[in-house]
Amino acid sequence: MIIKHIPATTLRLLTAISVYLMLISGCIVEYVPTDPDVVVNGDGSGPSGPPSAELGFYFTDDYTTFGEGDGLPVVNGLQGGTWTMPVIRTQNLGSFSVVECDVTMVESGEVVGFMSAKTKFFLSPDGFYEALNVPIPVYHAGSEGAPIDDLFDKMATVACSVTDKDERMASFELDLMLVKGIDP
Repeated sequence: MIIKHIPATTLRLLTAISVYLMLISGCIVEYVPTDPDVVVNGDGSGPSGPPSAELGFYFTDDYTTFGEGDGLPVVNGLQGGTWTMPVIRTQNLGSFSVVECDVTMVESGEVVGFMSAKTKFFLSPDGFYEALNVPIPVYHAGSEGAPIDDLFDKMATVACSVTDKDERMASFELDLMLVKGIDP
């Protein structure tokens, strides 16, 4: 059935009711957290040991934990800059945590990267919380945007800390070789 004509008073009444319902619904909506901050250890239960954190990388689908002297890929960003984007994994820390990382050249002491951000960690299949692709810019201090080819194949100390809302903290420090990664 096709309605060819709706009386103006009926149309105004339907419009007024619709606007009223939209306005009133904004007043009764309450915030319900759907992704609460949680803490797990390796077996998926609550915290049962000291907080821990590690640095790694996904090469294809395989996660690899970095060890001293491993190569840390650095790539050109899609919107500029040069970046390394490792994975940080934690245990016994909250899923919302503040991550701070810096990259310092071993030989010269030059700080060539720093980041600090509140970060969401997601549960991995093997029971760790992980933040994928943590963006750490790599640059010469005071010369952002300048080429960094002179940093490749040199050792840098990557130091990171992860602190959750309850002030539990884990940190690590690794000496890694900055290597030119495959650009996107």
